[in-house]
Amino acid sequence: MKKYIVCLITLGLSIFAGLQAQTKQYYNVGWEIGIPVGSFSDYISSASLRGGYFSGNVFVTDAVSVGFKFGYNSYHENMSHHTWHMEHDMAITAASYNYSTQAPIQVGGYYHFKTDGQIEPYAGLGLGVNYITEEVLVQDIEIYDSQWAFLMTPEIGLRYQFKNKPIGITLKAAYNLNFNSYTFWETEHRNIRTLNFGISVGWAIR
Repeated sequence: MKKYIVCLITLGLSIFAGLQAQTKQYYNVGWEIGIPVGSFSDYISSASLRGGYFSGNVFVTDAVSVGFKFGYNSYHENMSHHTWHMEHDMAITAASYNYSTQAPIQVGGYYHFKTDGQIEPYAGLGLGVNYITEEVLVQDIEIYDSQWAFLMTPEIGLRYQFKNKPIGITLKAAYNLNFNSYTFWETEHRNIRTLNFGISVGWAIR
């Protein structure tokens, strides 16, 4: 998996290095909310308010851009008392604390719909990898696991560019689909999915 990560980062840097002569670029720093869906919500159902990202887009035509994104989301939930079956016919009945972190690295392509005003809707697709961790605390017992997953993210958004200023604000909604499968403490997790909503402040270079 490490060689794929290196190839992805190298590809992204190569694209940006070759497009520096373009006159239009966006760079954004944002806050993101993540909502678990599917089987991931059985492990943690609470939304994550602790998320953020940094992204950039360089336009290859007036309407099409390519970009990158580095993100982070931290999920946690306090669970009610539950009986956990351990090795050697042991069992523990106690409250548990479930944690998960996700750190996506992506490149993508986006189409920007033209309007007559300062508002610019867009839609796109990001592809990359996601570093995912899971941790369960039950009294003094800690169970931990981590893995890399391939990640696909359809995304739509709306950018507002302040008139005669380089600053803009972007609202976005995305669907993160991780292609992975693993068993964590007798529970199978397959294709972790989240809905992500973000707001960012960005700078335009024209």
